[in-house]
Amino acid sequence: MSHMPPGIGPIAIELTRGIVSVRDYGAVGDGVTDDTTAWVNALATGRRVIGYPGDTYLLNGGLVVGTVGQVVDMTDCKVKLKTAAASKIIIQLNAARARIVGGDWDMNLAGNATGNAYTYVAVSMTADHTVVDSIYIHDSYGLGILGSGAYNYREVRNCRVENCRQQGVFFDGPTTANSVGTTISGCTIIVPDVNGGGGPVGIYVHSTTPATFSAIRYRIINNTLVGPTAPTLSQVGITGRGIDGIVTGNHVYNFDIGISIDSSVSQRTVIADNRVEAVVTRLGGIEINGGYSAVVGNIVIGHQFGIFGSTQAQNPTDNLDAMLIGTNQLINQTVRCIQMTPAATNTGYRINIIGNTMTSTTAMNGMVALRADCRHALFMGNLFKGLSSADGEGILLEDASTGHSIRGNKFSGLERTVQLYSASAVNFTNVSFENNDVSEDIGAADSEWLSLAGTATRGTGCVWRNNYTGTAMRSVSQGTSTAPATGTWLRGDIAWVNDPAEAGHAGWICTTGGTPGTWRKFGHIFTGSNPVFSEAVTLGDSDSGDGHTVHGRILHTTSGLSDGYGLTATQAAATFIYNGMSSTASGTYDATAAGRENYAMKLNANATRTGANTLFNIAVKASSSGGQDNRAFWNDTGDNHFNSTSGTSTFFQTLAINGNLTAGNASSDAHVLNGNITLQNAPTAGSIKVGSLNARVYLGRQILTAASGTYTK
Repeated sequence: MSHMPPGIGPIAIELTRGIVSVRDYGAVGDGVTDDTTAWVNALATGRRVIGYPGDTYLLNGGLVVGTVGQVVDMTDCKVKLKTAAASKIIIQLNAARARIVGGDWDMNLAGNATGNAYTYVAVSMTADHTVVDSIYIHDSYGLGILGSGAYNYREVRNCRVENCRQQGVFFDGPTTANSVGTTISGCTIIVPDVNGGGGPVGIYVHSTTPATFSAIRYRIINNTLVGPTAPTLSQVGITGRGIDGIVTGNHVYNFDIGISIDSSVSQRTVIADNRVEAVVTRLGGIEINGGYSAVVGNIVIGHQFGIFGSTQAQNPTDNLDAMLIGTNQLINQTVRCIQMTPAATNTGYRINIIGNTMTSTTAMNGMVALRADCRHALFMGNLFKGLSSADGEGILLEDASTGHSIRGNKFSGLERTVQLYSASAVNFTNVSFENNDVSEDIGAADSEWLSLAGTATRGTGCVWRNNYTGTAMRSVSQGTSTAPATGTWLRGDIAWVNDPAEAGHAGWICTTGGTPGTWRKFGHIFTGSNPVFSEAVTLGDSDSGDGHTVHGRILHTTSGLSDGYGLTATQAAATFIYNGMSSTASGTYDATAAGRENYAMKLNANATRTGANTLFNIAVKASSSGGQDNRAFWNDTGDNHFNSTSGTSTFFQTLAINGNLTAGNASSDAHVLNGNITLQNAPTAGSIKVGSLNARVYLGRQILTAASGTYTK
């Protein structure tokens, strides 16, 4: 007679002829008698095997489910491993689509706790599409559930695993081919504060190292993992090593590392919508060591580090590139909220840190830190809320030297917003700090927003602009001639002039933060329809190279200056000026007073010009009243015109002079004119000399005549 559960009638018996009970094959189920042989015989039928509700079956291990699609259903039954069992694996699913459902599976830790912990397994899965569903496994010296080999689409669901000293659920790294589609979902795993030879892990999906073959497209979904409340060991809630994995919807509580996407070939992994928290200060919430991955929408509470990554030397081709860390809530970390540190042979390029909320009650040396070879990161839309303005940085870039964009973030409770640090004299380039809100509780010493520490330096492309400080970008009563003289200001703050006027300027910008800091004018206001600038250009003795080029610059000196030089040069090389202008404000420049001079370019005393000097499309303009010296060029060495000791000095196009032109002493032959000169006033005989007759000089519409190269009335 088949030992069916009570209440099974004749019709139901007919429908269950594909089911056998282990009692049919002699199992006693009293928890004392060894029922191993009865189980072996029941499994050999290939049918669905069930137990009798309330029974406890004592087994010596080594059972195998070997028929495709066979099911073992131990709902409402108990299974216990015999003390000093011959095999440390209770049962193995060794046929495709085989399943185990239900039951209380006791690994009898008190009677089986010697040798290699990895040999102790309640259920082993060594075939494709195998399933372990709704079972309770507890008290194992080693593992609860083991999946080994290169098998695909295995699933563990709705299980409770408790007090397994090595791993609760462990899928070992494949060695002969990839393993695809492993799923662990809806499980509750309680990890103890003891182990069987290694740090306990709740769920572990593994790839071999070095990673010849990998776990691919694995899923760890909606599980609850609980670590000890007073730990002495290093436990990990979830470890994933593979490609294209998804870890989502899990609640991971009080582990040294909550979720670890660890070394090997961990790439393109999504860690989303998990809650990771610790009631004591544990190491880290989420560890991500694989590039092209996304860590999004997680809540991490406590830990020293919220999200951190550091590629490891055992896989030198791995990296942290193209990672997205977005919309996470990182709360009350004690060291850093986010830290990325690629190993010496690895990189961390194009890390995107977007939309995270970070709050801390501890001063941090960088709430977010990018270290080593991290480049071209984007920080956008994050909230940095530190302890106070007395200490701590929002972002620390340590040797992460180039290409970072920091925009649209909110910083508060920090001494410094961004710090560039290096102990090896790294020059930081192309780091931009734009459109950020730094208006609340930022230290007064943070005058640059990209502050330097160690031996770091700032190079080209480091910019600060359009940041909101609460005091910048506002109108202040500065008049037209004075910068702010009181108050504490940050670099980049702007004070607008309230009463702007022609030939004045639009405002002042703070170039060095402080009380009141250093301020410089900006935004010259043009006079009439002729745009002019109020300051000249100086090329000093220290300049070097093949010469200077000024393109499209309007060189201007206003009234009241004793000497009006558009360009002053002492450097001994060729200078090329084109599409420029030297002018004074017509009608206001006193050119008749002693010492008043107006030149497009002046060569300072003792300057030796060794190259060709070219004037192209230049206009020199003086007041209509004339003046003592109104010239295109002046050389203090003695020739009162443009001169060079070697090379050729050349005027191109039209030289139009609104006033008198004094060409210099009569012995000079430096002018070579190839074009037209138009004069408003008639020149004095001999006042213009040219070395070429390929030019015409006009007085109004009258062409002046030349005698021996000298133009006269």
